[in-house]
Amino acid sequence: MKKITAFYQAMLPRLPEILELLGKYPAGGKIPKDVELLYHLSLSMGEIAPAVELFDQPGVPYGFELQRFKPTHEG
Repeated sequence: MKKITAFYQAMLPRLPEILELLGKYPAGGKIPKDVELLYHLSLSMGEIAPAVELFDQPGVPYGFELQRFKPTHEG
């Protein structure tokens, strides 16, 4: 939970700026490579926000099952 909270606290102040930038691209459209990381970080923020804001635990009832998470590396 310590790492999740640290990520949340680091992202929260920057989120309006990140979302403003991402809002310049159409939903479902192509995102430039240099913006793609911010897109993925914002998705991660959406996944962990309930754990921090509502439940104070990594396991969120009716949330994404951690066992289904399979990190991949493209490149």
